[in-house]
Amino acid sequence: MESTLLKVPARNEKEAKQASSEACNELYFEMENLCIYNTDFLHTECVGENSIDLVITSPPYNVDIRYNSFDDKIPYDAYLDFTREWLTKTYSLVKDDGRLCLNIPLDKNKGGQQSVYADFVSIAANRVKLPFHHCVE
Repeated sequence: MESTLLKVPARNEKEAKQASSEACNELYFEMENLCIYNTDFLHTECVGENSIDLVITSPPYNVDIRYNSFDDKIPYDAYLDFTREWLTKTYSLVKDDGRLCLNIPLDKNKGGQQSVYADFVSIAANRVKLPFHHCVE
């Protein structure tokens, strides 16, 4: 069984597709049953559907952190669209008995009060149809 991890730098769509194509030909790191690709998660075609056992992620919180390549201060509706997009992609790649471990804040005050946790759970359960098991605080 081969496990796959993705290191995900955000890029514009053209660069993302190019990087994804290159990453499929060259791995960033490989050891026994572990492969690490340095590619844009949303645009990669390196990883097959229903092939990942575990995804561990801490996505951008949209609180204006200065990342090298991601705008972390976008309108909240756009942020939720981005969340829906990467959750949908994640769900398509995770095996039926796979898991998603997600580190997100319960809420945020920067830019107005938003219930990030509640919005993520709603998107995951109602729009992506990702099964929810439990929360650890």
